[in-house]
Amino acid sequence: MLLKDIQTGGDIALSAAQVKIVDGLLAESDSLRHFLLENVVQNESSDLSTTEIVEAYAEYCPLKGWNPKPITVIHRELESLMLELFGTSKSHSIRRDDKSTKGFRRVAFRSRQYGT
Repeated sequence: MLLKDIQTGGDIALSAAQVKIVDGLLAESDSLRHFLLENVVQNESSDLSTTEIVEAYAEYCPLKGWNPKPITVIHRELESLMLELFGTSKSHSIRRDDKSTKGFRRVAFRSRQYGT
């Protein structure tokens, strides 16, 4: 059957369920990027703290049936993904509760589901 699949389609044919599993595993491996693309938008008058993003990501992953990445990996990937996707670099002067914290300028959550 495998040889027939390869001869007719050039590869091993997967069932719809198998394709869904593979797609889910691939998406989970890049879950932070998926989260940012689905939930963050550019907004010139807004900003997000790193803590707000991490907490929202931690809420998002279980909704997708994914395990969130470890916090050290999130912090390591977040800065480069925010620059790549939204053109914003990490700031150390995002104001929250009259204190400076780390975060990103000119971005907001797409909906009020997350954040402030």
